[in-house]
Amino acid sequence: WRKVPRAPVRASFRPMPLVWAAAAVLLVVFGATQWLVRDAWRMDVIEGRVTQRGPALAGRLPVGGACVTDASSRVRVQVPGMGEVELEPGSALRRRAAGRGHARLALEHGTMHARIVAPPRLFVVETRVGVATDLGCEYTLSLDRERSGSLRVTHGRVAFSDHGREAFVPAGAWGPLSPDGV
Repeated sequence: WRKVPRAPVRASFRPMPLVWAAAAVLLVVFGATQWLVRDAWRMDVIEGRVTQRGPALAGRLPVGGACVTDASSRVRVQVPGMGEVELEPGSALRRRAAGRGHARLALEHGTMHARIVAPPRLFVVETRVGVATDLGCEYTLSLDRERSGSLRVTHGRVAFSDHGREAFVPAGAWGPLSPDGV
Protein backbone atom coordinates (compact mmCIF):
# COMPACT_ATOMS: atom_id res chain seq x y z
CA TRP A 1 0.00 0.00 0.00
CA ARG A 2 2.97 2.30 0.36
CA LYS A 3 3.43 2.40 -3.38
CA VAL A 4 -0.12 3.47 -4.06
CA PRO A 5 -0.20 7.24 -4.37
CA ARG A 6 -2.45 9.04 -1.98
CA ALA A 7 -5.36 11.02 -3.29
CA PRO A 8 -4.88 14.74 -2.91
CA VAL A 9 -6.57 16.13 0.17
CA ARG A 10 -9.29 18.57 -0.76
CA ALA A 11 -10.12 21.45 1.46
CA SER A 12 -13.64 21.09 2.74
CA PHE A 13 -16.04 23.89 1.86
CA ARG A 14 -16.67 25.98 4.93
CA PRO A 15 -18.60 29.14 4.28
CA MET A 16 -17.37 32.07 6.23
CA PRO A 17 -19.74 33.27 8.93
CA LEU A 18 -19.32 36.84 7.69
CA VAL A 19 -20.62 35.92 4.24
CA TRP A 20 -23.68 34.24 5.75
CA ALA A 21 -24.32 37.23 8.01
CA ALA A 22 -24.07 39.65 5.07
CA ALA A 23 -26.45 37.49 3.04
CA ALA A 24 -28.94 37.42 5.93
CA VAL A 25 -28.80 41.21 6.31
CA LEU A 26 -29.38 41.69 2.58
CA LEU A 27 -32.32 39.31 2.68
CA VAL A 28 -33.91 41.15 5.61
CA VAL A 29 -33.39 44.56 3.97
CA PHE A 30 -34.80 43.33 0.67
CA GLY A 31 -37.81 41.76 2.39
CA ALA A 32 -38.54 44.90 4.43
CA THR A 33 -38.25 47.08 1.34
CA GLN A 34 -40.63 44.84 -0.59
CA TRP A 35 -43.12 44.92 2.29
CA LEU A 36 -42.96 48.74 2.48
CA VAL A 37 -43.42 49.13 -1.27
CA ARG A 38 -46.26 46.60 -1.42
CA ASP A 39 -48.14 48.26 1.43
CA ALA A 40 -47.43 51.88 0.43
CA TRP A 41 -50.26 53.96 -1.06
CA ARG A 42 -49.78 55.78 -4.35
CA MET A 43 -49.56 59.58 -4.26
CA ASP A 44 -50.30 61.67 -7.36
CA VAL A 45 -49.13 65.27 -7.25
CA ILE A 46 -51.89 67.42 -8.73
CA GLU A 47 -49.89 70.65 -8.68
CA GLY A 48 -46.82 72.13 -7.03
CA ARG A 49 -44.30 70.21 -5.00
CA VAL A 50 -45.07 67.80 -2.18
CA THR A 51 -42.52 66.85 0.46
CA GLN A 52 -42.43 63.63 2.44
CA ARG A 53 -41.43 63.05 6.06
CA GLY A 54 -40.67 59.84 7.91
CA PRO A 55 -40.33 56.67 5.86
CA ALA A 56 -40.35 57.94 2.29
CA LEU A 57 -40.73 56.17 -1.01
CA ALA A 58 -40.89 58.19 -4.21
CA GLY A 59 -44.53 58.76 -5.03
CA ARG A 60 -45.76 56.36 -2.31
CA LEU A 61 -47.01 56.80 1.26
CA PRO A 62 -45.96 53.97 3.60
CA VAL A 63 -47.15 53.44 7.16
CA GLY A 64 -45.52 56.10 9.34
CA GLY A 65 -44.84 58.37 6.37
CA ALA A 66 -46.29 61.85 5.94
CA CYS A 67 -46.91 64.12 2.99
CA VAL A 68 -46.79 67.89 3.35
CA THR A 69 -48.06 70.42 0.84
CA ASP A 70 -46.80 73.98 0.61
CA ALA A 71 -48.95 77.04 -0.13
CA SER A 72 -49.39 76.10 -3.81
CA SER A 73 -49.37 72.29 -3.81
CA ARG A 74 -52.05 69.62 -3.88
CA VAL A 75 -51.73 65.84 -3.80
CA ARG A 76 -54.12 62.92 -4.23
CA VAL A 77 -53.51 59.78 -2.15
CA GLN A 78 -55.07 56.54 -3.37
CA VAL A 79 -56.44 54.39 -0.54
CA PRO A 80 -56.48 50.88 -2.06
CA GLY A 81 -59.94 49.35 -2.21
CA MET A 82 -61.53 52.31 -0.42
CA GLY A 83 -61.22 55.51 -2.41
CA GLU A 84 -58.99 58.55 -2.36
CA VAL A 85 -57.97 61.54 -0.26
CA GLU A 86 -57.03 64.90 -1.72
CA LEU A 87 -54.77 67.12 0.36
CA GLU A 88 -55.12 70.88 -0.19
CA PRO A 89 -52.33 73.52 -0.03
CA GLY A 90 -50.71 74.12 3.37
CA SER A 91 -51.58 70.70 4.81
CA ALA A 92 -49.81 67.80 6.50
CA LEU A 93 -51.16 64.25 6.53
CA ARG A 94 -49.58 61.17 8.14
CA ARG A 95 -50.44 57.53 7.49
CA ARG A 96 -50.96 55.53 10.68
CA ALA A 97 -50.84 51.79 11.27
CA ALA A 98 -54.23 50.07 11.03
CA GLY A 99 -55.54 46.54 11.09
CA ARG A 100 -55.96 44.44 7.98
CA GLY A 101 -58.66 45.89 5.73
CA HIS A 102 -58.66 49.20 7.64
CA ALA A 103 -57.09 52.56 6.80
CA ARG A 104 -56.01 55.21 9.30
CA LEU A 105 -54.67 58.71 8.67
CA ALA A 106 -53.80 61.65 10.89
CA LEU A 107 -54.49 65.18 9.65
CA GLU A 108 -51.92 67.31 11.47
CA HIS A 109 -53.20 70.57 9.95
CA GLY A 110 -54.73 71.83 6.73
CA THR A 111 -57.61 70.57 4.60
CA MET A 112 -58.33 67.15 3.17
CA HIS A 113 -61.19 65.96 1.01
CA ALA A 114 -62.03 62.22 1.25
CA ARG A 115 -64.10 60.16 -1.19
CA ILE A 116 -64.57 56.74 0.38
CA VAL A 117 -66.66 53.83 -0.90
CA ALA A 118 -65.69 51.28 1.78
CA PRO A 119 -68.03 49.73 4.33
CA PRO A 120 -68.61 51.86 7.45
CA ARG A 121 -65.90 52.35 10.08
CA LEU A 122 -62.97 51.03 8.00
CA PHE A 123 -61.54 54.46 7.17
CA VAL A 124 -60.57 56.72 10.08
CA VAL A 125 -58.89 60.14 10.25
CA GLU A 126 -57.37 61.35 13.52
CA THR A 127 -56.99 65.03 14.34
CA ARG A 128 -55.74 66.86 17.42
CA VAL A 129 -59.35 67.52 18.46
CA GLY A 130 -60.99 64.16 17.70
CA VAL A 131 -61.44 61.27 15.30
CA ALA A 132 -63.54 61.26 12.10
CA THR A 133 -64.87 57.80 11.26
CA ASP A 134 -66.18 57.28 7.75
CA LEU A 135 -69.62 55.73 7.41
CA GLY A 136 -69.42 55.43 3.60
CA CYS A 137 -69.25 58.96 2.30
CA GLU A 138 -67.55 62.03 0.94
CA TYR A 139 -66.43 64.84 3.23
CA THR A 140 -63.99 67.69 3.80
CA LEU A 141 -62.05 68.01 7.05
CA SER A 142 -60.15 71.21 7.89
CA LEU A 143 -58.03 72.00 10.91
CA ASP A 144 -55.69 74.93 11.49
CA ARG A 145 -52.64 75.00 13.74
CA GLU A 146 -54.71 76.45 16.60
CA ARG A 147 -56.97 73.34 16.50
CA SER A 148 -60.00 75.06 14.98
CA GLY A 149 -61.70 73.95 11.80
CA SER A 150 -64.71 72.22 10.33
CA LEU A 151 -66.14 68.93 9.12
CA ARG A 152 -68.39 69.20 6.02
CA VAL A 153 -70.18 66.11 4.72
CA THR A 154 -71.35 66.13 1.10
CA HIS A 155 -72.49 62.50 0.84
CA GLY A 156 -73.29 59.82 3.45
CA ARG A 157 -72.39 60.33 7.13
CA VAL A 158 -69.33 60.81 9.31
CA ALA A 159 -69.07 60.01 13.01
CA PHE A 160 -66.81 62.42 14.90
CA SER A 161 -65.74 61.40 18.39
CA ASP A 162 -63.95 63.55 20.93
CA HIS A 163 -63.49 63.38 24.70
CA GLY A 164 -65.88 60.41 24.98
CA ARG A 165 -68.64 62.02 22.91
CA GLU A 166 -69.71 61.10 19.38
CA ALA A 167 -71.55 63.27 16.87
CA PHE A 168 -73.02 62.06 13.57
CA VAL A 169 -72.79 64.56 10.73
CA PRO A 170 -75.11 63.71 7.80
CA ALA A 171 -74.82 64.74 4.15
CA GLY A 172 -75.44 68.45 3.63
CA ALA A 173 -74.46 69.36 7.19
CA TRP A 174 -71.27 70.59 8.78
CA GLY A 175 -69.86 70.96 12.24
CA PRO A 176 -67.30 73.40 13.60
CA LEU A 177 -64.23 71.96 15.31
CA SER A 178 -62.47 73.56 18.25
CA PRO A 179 -60.00 72.42 20.91
CA ASP A 180 -63.10 71.26 22.83
CA GLY A 181 -64.17 68.97 19.95
CA VAL A 182 -67.06 69.13 17.51
